Amino acid sequence: MPTPRVLVTLSLVLVAGVVASCGGSGSTTAGTGPVAVDDDGGGGSDQAAAVGDSGTTRLTAALTGAAEVPVHGDPDGRGTATVVVEPGRSQLCYRIEVDGVEEVDGPSVHSGSAGERGGVLLGLDPPTGGSSEGCVTAEPGLLEQVGRSPERYYLNVRSAEHPEGAVRGQLQPH
Repeated sequence: MPTPRVLVTLSLVLVAGVVASCGGSGSTTAGTGPVAVDDDGGGGSDQAAAVGDSGTTRLTAALTGAAEVPVHGDPDGRGTATVVVEPGRSQLCYRIEVDGVEEVDGPSVHSGSAGERGGVLLGLDPPTGGSSEGCVTAEPGLLEQVGRSPERYYLNVRSAEHPEGAVRGQLQPH
């Protein structure tokens, strides 16, 4: 059995490794994680480029104000989201694009099926200028659940006018 000092050291090494895989600073800005969501203006395959195990799952969500519950969100709001779940790297990478929503606040991934309001699981960077992308670290078990049953999770984007949710979209396999 390793000593407590060895266990603490191993924990710190693991945390440092996770931080390093996100670009070293712990930031969730674009291009810092091992998974990138390709978007080359329509000339490519629009496939996720992934480094890691075969457990990578690509999901999408169509974001609308009408999908918000219990009260509809922004009637003019719409958007799309692409999410790449990679449990082997403890990463969820995303690209969110919204239109028709003013003063966008932090988007988040929630538990909950269509028509249900659920708790926040992961916070994401808010879209500035209409889009946002990055990667966040999460427990592999949670990421496996999202990848296996995406219909039980949704992406929510809040705004100053709609603090409970301006647009929402259920995750689904791509």
